[in-house]
Formats: sequence, structure tokens, C-alpha cells
Amino acid sequence: DKFLLRMFSSTLWRNRCNLNAAVAQESGFQQVLAGIVDRLLSLAYFYDRNSQFQESDTANKISQAKVMIHSHYMTISPEEVAAKLCLSYSSFRKTFKEYTGFSPARFINEVRMSKAKELLTNTTMSIKEVAYNVGYNNHDYFFTAFRHMTGQTPAEYRNATQVAKL
Repeated sequence: DKFLLRMFSSTLWRNRCNLNAAVAQESGFQQVLAGIVDRLLSLAYFYDRNSQFQESDTANKISQAKVMIHSHYMTISPEEVAAKLCLSYSSFRKTFKEYTGFSPARFINEVRMSKAKELLTNTTMSIKEVAYNVGYNNHDYFFTAFRHMTGQTPAEYRNATQVAKL
């Protein structure tokens, strides 16, 4: 399908510097490739799961929810998203999970971790500052959640990705 091909091409184009580092087998290239492959598989899964929702009210509501989450990931809860969309939380949660493959709470955590990875890679903020900047009030909980989701501590992730950038 042309839509899927455009999505893959767009992802590969955005990650061309990372791909060049991987081809040259620079430090950290395996993590870079794993991230790109993960993103491409996520796109394929998303497209497959959502082909039935094309141009529907459900797709529109889920898109609105994702925009709200990306805009307010630091403070928003899944219940607040459901309320703003005038849906019951249980029906919102069920539909969101069917559509995205993630529960709303997991999606919010994924967005937070994505932003945390970006801050760890591209800034010199302390890990405590990164935790607070992505919506975690307890930096110890952030440390635990980050390690659970990535398999690395925030410091290990920072070291691996900043070395890969050099």
C-alpha cells in the first residue's frame, strides 16, 4: 500500500543520520538499529490495526486523544482525556487499546519516556531534572520506570546515546 510505503520512507529519511552511524558500525549502532526497526514494526502494526477505522468518528476521537496526550503528557491522566472527549473511561480505554495496542496510561508513559530519552540524549540536564520535566514527581520512580521500559538506567542510556552521537 502506498500509505504504508510513505510512512516507512518517511521514518527511514528522518533516521538517515542514525542509519549512517549504524552502517559505519559506530558505537551504539545496535541500539540505533533496534530503535528504527521497532519504529517501523510499530508503524506496520498501527496501519494493520487501524485500517478498519479509516475515516470514522472513532479514528477522530483517538487522534484527538493522542494530540491531547502529546500536548499535556506531563500532567494529563487517561480519565481526563476521556472526560474531554465526552466518553466514559471504560469505553475510551477499550477503544484506545484496540486502536493503538496500548492502554491510555501506557501510551502516556511511552510519550513521557520518549521525551525523557530525547532530553537525556540532547541536553546536559541532570537525571532528576529530566524526571521532573517529563512529569515524574519522584525521580526514584522515574529511574525504576525508565529501567523497566528500556532495560537501562537513565545514566546508562545517556552514556550510550551521547557516545553514539560523537
